[in-house]
Amino acid sequence: MTSKVKIASNYILSHIKDGSWPVGTKIPSENQLCEELAISRTSVRGAIGQYVSIGLLESRHGKGTFVRSVDLRLLGNEDGAFKARSLFEDQRMVHQARDLVEPEILAYVAEFATPELIEELEGWNRKMIESLGNQKEFIHADMNFHRAMVRFLNNRYLTEFFEPLLDRDDVNGLNNDMFGYYDGVQTHQSFMEAIREHNPDKARRLSVEYHQKKQWMIQDITQKAQQTAATG
Repeated sequence: MTSKVKIASNYILSHIKDGSWPVGTKIPSENQLCEELAISRTSVRGAIGQYVSIGLLESRHGKGTFVRSVDLRLLGNEDGAFKARSLFEDQRMVHQARDLVEPEILAYVAEFATPELIEELEGWNRKMIESLGNQKEFIHADMNFHRAMVRFLNNRYLTEFFEPLLDRDDVNGLNNDMFGYYDGVQTHQSFMEAIREHNPDKARRLSVEYHQKKQWMIQDITQKAQQTAATG
């Protein structure tokens, strides 16, 4: 997220948090937000788009954008990172293991995906969106998306390697607490775009970038948690 998109995101979120924009409120127009915050329309649209995708805001054609929910659990919570150090370490190792293998799986799927597989993956992607705010169902759909890709390769060794990684409800729940729903929705939509295009290079790049970003963020949040624990 760029700094200017973050300015707009923080502005919108602050009004939802303090109650000045309750459910049903029509938020200022893009032009008004651009003028108020001195940023471009692209940045404003980026901020609005992320909240629309997780269900906090709703865009109505010809009418504007409205507050749909004030349930901030949809955003996730970095405070959720302050958990047992062993779970942090498991989380880091799960992402590292997936990073080493998953980009090539996604590239293979993008190159050879059948219409039936694409339909199945799109179904799990839709289920993720329908499950926003329900962590258990959201994670279930997310992991089944990845299971479907692994199953497509018809390789029992890969299945045996991946299943323990995908079956870590504690790690997957921590990811959701830390990063929220928006990140997962946007990432899987990007994966689906590469798969529909049958573009293995794009799919591989997206997967590498996703897992590397996660590892960097986990490391940063973990360090902050440890510093807080040491000084608290």
